Amino acid sequence: MRKLIMYSLILYFTACLIGCAKTKPIIMKADITDGHSIVYEQGQQVIASRKKYSGVGVILPFEAIQADNPIDLYMLIVNYDSTPFNFSAENVLAKCGQNTIYIYHPEEVLQELVKSTDISNENLTGLTAEDIKSLAPQIAKHKQREQKELSKFSSHLLKAQTIAPNNNHGGIIRMSFPSCGNKIELSIIAGKDTHKFKFNIIEK
Repeated sequence: MRKLIMYSLILYFTACLIGCAKTKPIIMKADITDGHSIVYEQGQQVIASRKKYSGVGVILPFEAIQADNPIDLYMLIVNYDSTPFNFSAENVLAKCGQNTIYIYHPEEVLQELVKSTDISNENLTGLTAEDIKSLAPQIAKHKQREQKELSKFSSHLLKAQTIAPNNNHGGIIRMSFPSCGNKIELSIIAGKDTHKFKFNIIEK
């Protein structure tokens, strides 16, 4: 598996951008079933599913998820088949009870992050034109720093990819906060296989 230590840094960055919500946070805990195993990569727990033609590893957020915030999962998909297959966010289906959980397109994730970090006119309310002019260098540095961080984060999002035989593809998948209170089910279509995962939702 590719190095997953970056996942921790990426989730920390995302949490800083998103901020805090009002109600109780939750944690996700894997409901391990037959065909699944727990492995560790640099101390990070990976829930792994292996089938005849493919394998999938899922890493849960290591910190509590604030209510109504999106959830970022790291996924690694391995192709054991002799033919390539395509994989993207559209290959991931999530449900909470009878409700479908929305899976974000990578571009949507970046658009939301840009909005959350952008310095708008509201942030400058009460400042004079002279104040704004004096702050211009700091604002420019802020924008450069945020652009650099966003570019780095973008490189770790799971984008559409054709996975060749005996190769893998991984990245962050973002889904909206679940609308029910106890269990999330993921179906991940990897070539000829469908991998299913269940996670319990626990209020912290």
